[in-house]
Amino acid sequence: MLVFDPLESSPAILQKPWLNFDLLFLIMEFLPRRSLCKMMRTCRTLHDAGIRLLLSQKCYLFTEAQLSSFCRFVLGDAPLRSSFLRELNIAEEIGENTVALLIEVLLQARSLKKLTIQPEPHLFESHPDLVDAICSLPSLKSLDWHDVGDPGVEVIRHMQASLEVVEVSFINCDQPQDPAEVLKRSANTIRDLRANYVVVAPSTIQFTALQYLRLRATSDPIDTSVLMSMYPNVLSLYLESPLLLFDDDEEQWNEMRQVNERRAQSSNRWAILAEVAGNIFALWTLALNCKVVTLTVSPIDREDLAPLSTLLRGTDPFRLRLTVSLGRDISIDLLGDLLVGATSMKQLELAIHVGSSATDSGPQILSGILSMLEPLTITWIDLVVDGTRSTRESPATTAADYLDHAEDRSFGGELFNRVPSLNLIKLKLGSNPKSHWSFNSMDG
Repeated sequence: MLVFDPLESSPAILQKPWLNFDLLFLIMEFLPRRSLCKMMRTCRTLHDAGIRLLLSQKCYLFTEAQLSSFCRFVLGDAPLRSSFLRELNIAEEIGENTVALLIEVLLQARSLKKLTIQPEPHLFESHPDLVDAICSLPSLKSLDWHDVGDPGVEVIRHMQASLEVVEVSFINCDQPQDPAEVLKRSANTIRDLRANYVVVAPSTIQFTALQYLRLRATSDPIDTSVLMSMYPNVLSLYLESPLLLFDDDEEQWNEMRQVNERRAQSSNRWAILAEVAGNIFALWTLALNCKVVTLTVSPIDREDLAPLSTLLRGTDPFRLRLTVSLGRDISIDLLGDLLVGATSMKQLELAIHVGSSATDSGPQILSGILSMLEPLTITWIDLVVDGTRSTRESPATTAADYLDHAEDRSFGGELFNRVPSLNLIKLKLGSNPKSHWSFNSMDG
């Protein structure tokens, strides 16, 4: 660039400033994929930086064609591109050629952090080289395996990496699996475990780093003392029950509840859980005797109401997230004394859904909610009450119409009167978008 200065006899030459690539690299890290690809086309330096970023991001490979194409791209400049890989998703159905490409990529993916496996278990029986490649991944921290199966159990048992986040389903195994046996190599490092179709059996193995635990058990109930011994430092517990319980199974679960109650004062117990959620009957069976900060539950039928009341007294949560569907089996009058035992509860997120088989009228529902909340000493509530419409006239449709046109601010004022401890109300009645507001008692 030439710049003429009238005081100089010759023009001064100013150098064009260099691009700050460090700044551009930083900007690229925050770009969406399409914008990143456009920026990569500007020069070789940004292209190479973009390749690294693209390969380190989550890549959605849903089909064999996508996985095959991705593997060929990575192998086009191996082992450099392989070293950039951080996440990989193995598509559900893949053929021999794609398996060969995948094995080659995995053998070079020394920095891979997360692996998602979708194929059916038989793939690993017929491809021992693929098993070896997965087991040898040195940096793997997160494993998401949708359908482990018996062959997959052996793969997990022989993994060399120290896993930290694991989500697995053993539903197609011949027998339910014990996480302590399958994952014992990573027992000291797993922080987050979500497992389906498992048993909780006595074991000397402890998952000392684990804080988030989500289990769906079998028809066998859980011994709480064993659960606490295996997972001593859990902060968040989500427990689902089996999909189906027969009468004999239910009797067994009731007996385990009694055993757990007798052991509730044991010194080997959780002192506090930040979050507890899941199936009410399964949680009730545990006979938890510890402080719970947040409890999230939803009764399925009226048989859940008595266990829920007991669960509330045992855990006495600070915050309750409760969803109730009114219908033929649960009416608003059954909820009257449900929350009485939660004496320490200060925050309540309550959703009342009026199902198509509900017979309660709109006024009955709102009056019942006020009666339900009146004994409480909560300071904060987020309340949603909505209805269901059908093409024919029904009590549920009539109730939904009433909720849509209800005087929500008047109802909120009555709620403040019934529950004097309340400082804040968040309220939504019906499907009216204007009925969604917050009111603080300190505002007058």
